[in-house]
Amino acid sequence: MAFTTWAALHQKMLDDLADGHATVGEYSIAGRILKYRSTDDFTRLLSYVESKADAESGTGFGRTCAGQGGR
Repeated sequence: MAFTTWAALHQKMLDDLADGHATVGEYSIAGRILKYRSTDDFTRLLSYVESKADAESGTGFGRTCAGQGGR
């Protein structure tokens, strides 16, 4: 199944995880094939997709705040 948004892919992956389909498989988005061959692979891929979905929606934060700001 091909996806057009990272958010849609993220939701599908969460659904697949809940249904017990997180062992071997693949997803397609933006012409890329994302494959996983183990539960470990799936959780790493889920984390990656979640960060892409956050960036897509503008809710992700890619920076940390420096305490002193450098003097």
